[in-house]
Amino acid sequence: AETCASNLDEDCDGSECGLWGHVYGSSSMQFPLGIEVAPNGDTYFLFAFNNAGDSIQFAGSTITATGEDDYVLAKVSVTGQEVWANRFTAPYGYFQILGANEDGVFIGGNLFATIDLGGGPLVNNTGVTHKAFAAFDSDGDFLWNTAVRGPTGALFLDAAGLSPLGQIVIAGHAWPGAEYEGEVIADPNAVGGGVQVGFAIDAITGVLLWHHEWETEDLNYDLLTAIGFDAQGEIFLGGGDTAYSISFGGPTLVPGPQEQGFLVHLDTNGEWVAGAFICDYCQPEKIAVGPAGEVIVSGWGVWSVASATPLPIVTTGTAISRLDAVSFEPVWTTFTSDLADFDIDANGEIRFSFCGPGAFYDDVSTPAIGVEDLLLGKMDMSGAVLWHRKFGAPGATLIDREYNTYRSMPDGHGVLLFRGGGAPVDFGAGAMTFSGSNLGLVQIAP
Repeated sequence: AETCASNLDEDCDGSECGLWGHVYGSSSMQFPLGIEVAPNGDTYFLFAFNNAGDSIQFAGSTITATGEDDYVLAKVSVTGQEVWANRFTAPYGYFQILGANEDGVFIGGNLFATIDLGGGPLVNNTGVTHKAFAAFDSDGDFLWNTAVRGPTGALFLDAAGLSPLGQIVIAGHAWPGAEYEGEVIADPNAVGGGVQVGFAIDAITGVLLWHHEWETEDLNYDLLTAIGFDAQGEIFLGGGDTAYSISFGGPTLVPGPQEQGFLVHLDTNGEWVAGAFICDYCQPEKIAVGPAGEVIVSGWGVWSVASATPLPIVTTGTAISRLDAVSFEPVWTTFTSDLADFDIDANGEIRFSFCGPGAFYDDVSTPAIGVEDLLLGKMDMSGAVLWHRKFGAPGATLIDREYNTYRSMPDGHGVLLFRGGGAPVDFGAGAMTFSGSNLGLVQIAP
């Protein structure tokens, strides 16, 4: 079977690491806003056009931006066939994919002005920014849309995802009096500009399932930054770079003398299970939970690194780290030259990606191919690197923290969404050619 662990064509089909790929866009810039894989292996991705008149070719049709705030939500089959694409306009929308399952795909973003996501006008004529959520079935047909609204604002959407139970779980800073479809989710009398909240909506119907307010004096709009789920749908929420205590319904977490990042474990209803501060001057940006409950995070900061000696060493930078599932102490930490996106595949292996001038900080054996190098790889749960490859992508962009750009497929393959920098990138099936900052979508062998 094909593998990216070497540059050999193991199955003699003419390709070796990248099995199929597409390049989308004109000479202008397109912005990747997330990718998700359904249980059958179909891939959904979202991107934004940069300019009115920009276009892509998709499934035999031309899709053209009518304004500067046009988005495209698209589906590609497990074999790489283009299936459908929906375009919508949302001024200052900053939309992102929240998840995908057998029922369809789910998105969220800003409701800055009245928009139409397929179900008729979703109105905002208040002059303040609200938050919109929407669902589409696997054929691309509109299912529902809802909104969080408030008298002075709504919600910052920094930590959101789809749980295995079909709950869209959202955590972030909400303004006083914010409501989800008429139900208050943030205290109208909150002082200091708002509160930190968490809530869940049913992915099939859009109905609010539960909501909580969390106690802290830190009203940072980006305090809550990462979310993940275990196989049972329990919630792991991260955030930080805070000097304030915070309570998620259990014991109050108190940081040390410096700003710290935290990780909390909540049950399927958002109730407290456990939590701890985990690193200094840091912020978890991605969280995933393995099949045996292994907690993996990536982020930036000062990390206490488990070592062979009783005392940890402390190193600063971007890293992928496994934490003990009970104490949240580090089991191992691997440093990367830029923020890494990652996912855990069906075999319990960690598939990771990042762009940067090099690879791991201690990697001197494989020099960077480009000024900005695109690196993909795999680790096992012990932290051992199974393989890593550099492909060279000068000027490429791989990840913004809110968006997933590298996801695992049920059969062990992966799929990567990135923005090229004008230079060709070859994943082993021939060069993908970019005329500018176009989108690249490629399937990666195990």
